[in-house]
Formats: sequence, structure tokens, C-alpha cells
Amino acid sequence: MGDFNYRKVDWKTKHNKEYGSCLSDSDGQQLIDILHEAGAEQLITFPTREHNTLDLFITTLPGQFVNIQSPDRLSDHDIIEANFKCTLPRKKVPKRTCFQYSRGNYNQMRSDARKFTKEKYFNGHHNTRSVEDNWGIVNNFIGETLNFNVLAKT
Repeated sequence: MGDFNYRKVDWKTKHNKEYGSCLSDSDGQQLIDILHEAGAEQLITFPTREHNTLDLFITTLPGQFVNIQSPDRLSDHDIIEANFKCTLPRKKVPKRTCFQYSRGNYNQMRSDARKFTKEKYFNGHHNTRSVEDNWGIVNNFIGETLNFNVLAKT
């Protein structure tokens, strides 16, 4: 934050306020280039002294500042006031399924696997399917037999 006298800059468009054209280096283009390279933004877009924006508020976290305003005129420049959001939203932890393998019905899983290989996998079509299709069938079987034969907690 500070008092920068870049009177010719229109901070909304980043052009020359008087002519609407590009700025020269002496008018503030160098400052705008530095801000752009640093990923920073100037947040004050309203006049802070007469019709000029002289008090700048430069930050790399523009989304963290809300309700930027100038409440009173206590000096020759307006005082800048802003609320800083310093809390991050809580991330929701996704629900997970944990299998209790020690309590699995492995005899039934072996029986299901024998039946699966005879009836669904090696049924004369395994050489005509693509590798992805074969993997999808095997993967689907493994998921189904786990869900049916092994207890799980969420």
C-alpha cells in the first residue's frame, strides 16, 4: 500500500486516463509491467484524491480482499479500508471404503473365480475382444467378488 503519484493511469483499463491510449513508461507502464510479471494486481479503482487514484493497494492475493472502500476523508487523501479473508474453506474429505480382508470368504471367492474363468472369460470370445474389454471384464469381476465376499467399512 502506498501513495504513488500515477495520475494518468486509469486502473480499470490500464490505459492513459486522458486519452484512452497506451501509457508511456513515465506515465506508469513500467509499474503495470512489473505488476503483471509478479502476478500482482492494484485493487483500488476509485479516486482517492479529488479525481485521481493516488493511494494504491497492490497484492498477489486479490481474491482475499473484499469490501474495499474509502469510508472518510480525514486528510488530503482518502483512507483505504478492506476486509482480509484469512480463513481457507474446509476441504471435504472423500469417503473411502476399507475392506476387512481378514474377514473375507476366500473359499467362495475361489469358487466364483473358477466359475468366472469357465463361463464368462474363457468362453470362446476372449480372443475376439480387445485387451481393454478383457481387462474391463476381469476388473468388474474382481470388484463384484470383493464387494460380495469381503466385509467393508466406509
